Amino acid sequence: MTKAIKRLKPDVQHFFDTNMFVVDRSRLPTLTNVPVSRRWVTATVRAEIEDKLGEAAAASALKGYRVLRFDELYADDPNVCPTFYAYVQAIFSPAVVGSDEFYEELLLARRIKNAAEPEDERLYEQIRRRSATGRATLPDGTLKSDGLRRLERHASATRKKIVATIRDGHPAVIRDAKNLALALYYCLRTHQNVILYTMDADPLSFLLRWLEAQSMRSSLVAEVLSLLGEGGRERAARGDEMKVVIPAGDFVRKRQKWFQGMVNDSYKSSGCRFTVKRWDQNARAFEDMYITFEKEIASGLAHVHGNMQCHFTKNNELGNWLHLVYEWPPADTTRDELRVTVRAKGINWRSISVSTEEHDRECLYRKMDADGRLHEWSQFV
Repeated sequence: MTKAIKRLKPDVQHFFDTNMFVVDRSRLPTLTNVPVSRRWVTATVRAEIEDKLGEAAAASALKGYRVLRFDELYADDPNVCPTFYAYVQAIFSPAVVGSDEFYEELLLARRIKNAAEPEDERLYEQIRRRSATGRATLPDGTLKSDGLRRLERHASATRKKIVATIRDGHPAVIRDAKNLALALYYCLRTHQNVILYTMDADPLSFLLRWLEAQSMRSSLVAEVLSLLGEGGRERAARGDEMKVVIPAGDFVRKRQKWFQGMVNDSYKSSGCRFTVKRWDQNARAFEDMYITFEKEIASGLAHVHGNMQCHFTKNNELGNWLHLVYEWPPADTTRDELRVTVRAKGINWRSISVSTEEHDRECLYRKMDADGRLHEWSQFV
């Protein structure tokens, strides 16, 4: 029996993916229990529905729905910019050291940066063939659950779409990543329960990728700050480049423990929950995946930046001032070291108050988004 977790806020907000509007109603679930006043779409979904249905039909389909817009969030809190785009990077091209997919994701990142060599392409195909995704057992020999195998199949299909996006620049995968990222930010920023309804399996895979990337970044920042100590942090903040060495095996165990802590609800008494509900047309049933965030974790994740920054947003909290470049031990050696180069970003200690229009003109994130170039981003540096 699942433990009842007290909501941080009583209301549940319901977000909808594009595919919930563009198929015949007979194929959709009847969501009579979802209040119209709590139905949302992101601006990304609204724009896509207008492209597919036309403005008049889209306005009719979205009547009563509220629209979550990036510029309105930015006007309320400039921190949304580096956090939202860090989420998109984590979903699209995460660099999760110690994961089974690390080398595969690394080779995809080289494709993103147009730095892949012919040998990289051959290695990528070898890795794909050796992938653990299709195996029936875990590394310790135990059978995988049906749910895990289903998620792995979804993840494999999603990765194929990401490869296609890298190849031809098609915006569909990036739109899906942006939609999930904005809904996630809303959940974490407001501490409200959020449900995202979709007919596609990609958001399930995206949520898992995001969780793994956030657990890795959080555990890496904590480890680096601990090893630097106060003196090392002061030197890095003054502009010195620092190097730390972390036992790789220990780090992987800590990262996995962090991840398990995020997904395990057995010890949580209160929190906000983010749920993806995928409607299976054939089974006429929902496939669910959810994560519950305690208040402190939610607040921390609502202020995560990653290696890049928006120069209008303060960057001195929670290790956000760190720029981390790490080298994972090569697969063909026995070196058990994760080597990390640490330096400070160009730190802004205060937020610079500008209009959303000026921010869109000057911010690298927003300019690349407007130019349709988010598929060029990766957490690999």
